[in-house]
Amino acid sequence: MPRRQILKKALRVFPQCLFYLLIMSTQLKAEEAPDLLAIELVQDLDQPIPFRVEKPLPAADELIAKVKERLALNAVQMRADLKTKFPDGHTESLSADMRVDWNVESPFLHYKIEDGFGAEQEELTVQLNPGSEEEHSLTYTNFLTQTGSADFNIHQAINGLGMAWSDLMFAYLWWPDPVSVERVERKARGCIIVDLIKPAADEAPYEKVRLWVDEKEYFVIQASAYNEKNELIKEIEGKSLKKFNGNWMIKNIEITTFPDKTKTKVIVRDVKAFDEK
Repeated sequence: MPRRQILKKALRVFPQCLFYLLIMSTQLKAEEAPDLLAIELVQDLDQPIPFRVEKPLPAADELIAKVKERLALNAVQMRADLKTKFPDGHTESLSADMRVDWNVESPFLHYKIEDGFGAEQEELTVQLNPGSEEEHSLTYTNFLTQTGSADFNIHQAINGLGMAWSDLMFAYLWWPDPVSVERVERKARGCIIVDLIKPAADEAPYEKVRLWVDEKEYFVIQASAYNEKNELIKEIEGKSLKKFNGNWMIKNIEITTFPDKTKTKVIVRDVKAFDEK
């Protein structure tokens, strides 16, 4: 709106808005009493005041689709340390070998959990079947309890740790009807907050997940899970980034459960493409 129109409205509605004239660039003689109506404004009243126009929020489904595409940029294998510190102070540590390939006709995720001596603890393979009635199939083995896929739930804890399998799999990204909430800054990066509500058929132990999605690079900086009372029960936070094949990816993750504040760190030690030796 031109300044002249703003000024006319201010004078008509709020007389005290005359003070607005005093804080603009003016030329007044110190020895004269100011005649507010005769003040000569240096700035042209017909010039529009520059207002900052906020960009509209991106559609949440398109944003989540880009996050999934981001996951598909690289077929990688990773080696990571998993370390949990419990409220009583004791700790548990395991290692994970992870292979992820989203670029094939049937994308898959493969995880093998080992103890500090390299002995196998658990193994999980998830095969995604896009377009089929069965969206995914999985094979699971617990080498300690000798249990298999029939007794497995992706939301169960990894043996001895304060984290679930679903924490490694970003399972909530496949929940329908995400909603963009607002644009914020998180860890000095521009983010879009996206809310996802649990589908009725899902067995997740939380009702809602709120994501902070990097608007430029399309990765999840933080995910917070809430129960039916909207109480925070889990927080998954990216602690550092690593550039791999020209693309940024989360390198270290910290998972905190509430209210006990059990903390688990996922520390990626090695990342390489499948074709690397």
